Amino acid sequence: MASNSSLAQCPDPFIAELSIGHSDGYLAGRWCTPYSVGDETVSCCFPCPFTDYQYADSSNKDVVPWIGLTVLILMLFSALTYICLPVSDTQRHYLTSSPLMGFIFISIAFIIPVGSSDHFCHDAITPNYWLSETTCAFTGSLLLYGVWVLVSGCFFRSISLYLQLIWDIEPGTKFRAFALICIFGGSLGLLGIALGVSGVSYQVGDMCYISYPKSVGSFWGPLLVVAFISFVIQTFIMGYCIRGVITRGGTARFSIFRRSDTPDSLSHVVQPRRISKNIWRILQLQWRAIAIAFLILLYVAYVAAAVLRWGDRGQFSDEELQPWVDCLVQSKGDGKACIAEAKRIGPNSTTAVSALALLASCGIWGIICTARWTMVLGWYDWLYDRKDNLSALLRGEYRRERSRDLERVASTAYSPSNLSSPQTLEEVDRLYGTRAYHGPQNSFSRPGPGPGTVTVTAPSPARAPTRTSTVTGSTVTTTISSSNTFDLKEFK
Repeated sequence: MASNSSLAQCPDPFIAELSIGHSDGYLAGRWCTPYSVGDETVSCCFPCPFTDYQYADSSNKDVVPWIGLTVLILMLFSALTYICLPVSDTQRHYLTSSPLMGFIFISIAFIIPVGSSDHFCHDAITPNYWLSETTCAFTGSLLLYGVWVLVSGCFFRSISLYLQLIWDIEPGTKFRAFALICIFGGSLGLLGIALGVSGVSYQVGDMCYISYPKSVGSFWGPLLVVAFISFVIQTFIMGYCIRGVITRGGTARFSIFRRSDTPDSLSHVVQPRRISKNIWRILQLQWRAIAIAFLILLYVAYVAAAVLRWGDRGQFSDEELQPWVDCLVQSKGDGKACIAEAKRIGPNSTTAVSALALLASCGIWGIICTARWTMVLGWYDWLYDRKDNLSALLRGEYRRERSRDLERVASTAYSPSNLSSPQTLEEVDRLYGTRAYHGPQNSFSRPGPGPGTVTVTAPSPARAPTRTSTVTGSTVTTTISSSNTFDLKEFK
């Protein structure tokens, strides 16, 4: 057991815990171990930040905030796209905009600490946490809140799609209000639970993450459950749609596979080409939803595994730390010389940096899964219209049009009276110059349809009514029979 009263000094690079005492800071974030100095055992601690020794061979963690800045710019452009362009181009929806806000919150949390590195440590051996440093509290809270907004927004997106496609229920204003309250208000409540139970603290890099103690129950566990349920719902919807196409509507209570009332002689004939075409159509409509649900589950699982492996001092025994401590003492604090021993403590630098980079860049996948070619065309039309308006303004056409309008309003010129419709056949003939058709006495011809009019009578299949349609011009439209239809919807 380490002595709490010895004045002995620890070997470089370690610092005696007794010389610092119990200050404010995040005391659970200290990495201290008993070390024999002469005849006594002293509690020696790693200097803060601890990761300078754990990841001495990696400098890539400094690039993570700049990834967040790049993603933030892209997300703001995406938000501007939803604001400026019409719904027909963007398919804008409140359950699409909500995850976008989550991506923005996450990106802002990464860029706030850029350019400042003196806030990590409270003293020589103690890191800061959310109760001792304002920046830590703000960035950590913003990160956790953004993650919850993103995951819960995609969860309600899956629920809405499930109600529409499986149960033929169109979510209305009540569902919208409930979903928005749960996404933004519920995420705020879950953030409060995470802060109250675990808190956030500096661990790797320049921003705060959820602290290890009790974080599985307060944050990672519920987050994984919600992400997994969203993925299961999306997978069920996709599988059920494909099954319905293959079985041709075997379950009639679900709207997307319900048979039409009119029987069809070919209804029981399985056509592989039609089935494959319908399956491809389903994939085209729903690939965004299934991709988002899968990526969120993958991201949450990977980042959780990496962050939980960081852990704290209580996860590792003195025997596990001793080889690394001895190596640092022998190398006079050269962390690069002891990388092999450091890899036994927590994840390696590649895993840690990749987890942070994935978390900072998650917004890119949001853009990929929501981007549409119509957005590009919409921006082209928007810029083209603004260019025409600007050119007209520079040429002074707006002023000329305005002056003409004022002249019309102020003019006292005579305006013709309203024209009246003809009331008798004589007036119609006099107005339009038409006469009733009188066939010659010895003629066998009869008046028929005018030029360009085609009458088509479709052959009548078994048990299908004959339809006759008369159209004018070169286009002929006819309905032969009814067939089973699939009301495949896309969640917008």
